[in-house]
Amino acid sequence: MEITNHSAPQIEEMRALAYKSWTANRDGVLKFRQQLEEYKASVMNTILTQNNTKPGQQVRYSLNRDALANITSEIFNFLPKESPFSKVRFPKCSVVGGSGILVNSKCGESIDGADFIFRCNLPDLKGFEMDVGRKSNLTTLNTISIIAKRYNFMQTMSDSKKFIRKLQGFHGYLWMPLFGLKSGLSYSMRVARLVHLSKDIPNLKLIIGNPEHFVAVQDFWRTKFLSTRISTGLYVVTLALSLCDETNLYGFWPFSRDLNLRPLKYHYYDDLDGPLSVHSLTEEFSTMLMMHKDGLLRIHLDQCT
Repeated sequence: MEITNHSAPQIEEMRALAYKSWTANRDGVLKFRQQLEEYKASVMNTILTQNNTKPGQQVRYSLNRDALANITSEIFNFLPKESPFSKVRFPKCSVVGGSGILVNSKCGESIDGADFIFRCNLPDLKGFEMDVGRKSNLTTLNTISIIAKRYNFMQTMSDSKKFIRKLQGFHGYLWMPLFGLKSGLSYSMRVARLVHLSKDIPNLKLIIGNPEHFVAVQDFWRTKFLSTRISTGLYVVTLALSLCDETNLYGFWPFSRDLNLRPLKYHYYDDLDGPLSVHSLTEEFSTMLMMHKDGLLRIHLDQCT
């Protein structure tokens, strides 16, 4: 995942993009949304609600399509009556990834200046506010990579308390894929119960991703020659493009060196070596870069001023 594996012209092209003036393509964004509609990837179906789901209904897991799960009465009670995104659009959004390119970026103020802020996979904010900001409106929670690795599958009271303390730094919505992998349902339910019942996170509401929407978005991107499972980051970018007039990306950079060939950490907030092999982040980034060129979204690769 070294940027030195890329040719000098490619590096120069990305560096030039970081400084080139950018113009939003409103018509292009509308066309993109129409294409999503054609693949049943409408923002209307993003989450499970009491309007689009019934107790006793069976749903397919997004990553185990041959397996079915029941919408129990408990799960049904987790769901909002209707989607909070069905009737809203935001003028300007920030989508914040976790790349080490954010270190010393001083992008916090720019990120927080948006009307709606998406954050991926419950990142650390405390201590990094100058570079990544402090506000949040929708934060994703990947139960496989986060709950399993950082919170010991939520097995003990200590794990739960540690998790709740982390959540207290976030506001808005906590999006989680309850029906991602069948093997993850049991500990994902522990998380859902905890978030739904806790009185210590009054500013955060649980929303459960619709597995059919994830599959629809996956199918859409396969038409764009992305054959591997899409990352949470690309999924959230897709959601932002559905909801926002202007989408700004920060912390999306899959390489271990920046544009000046200085070494980077994979995440700005930990020492993780690299991504899951199930994703092709370089291909995803190349796709986002083309969308940046076309004015559909704006990628920030340099320091913010």
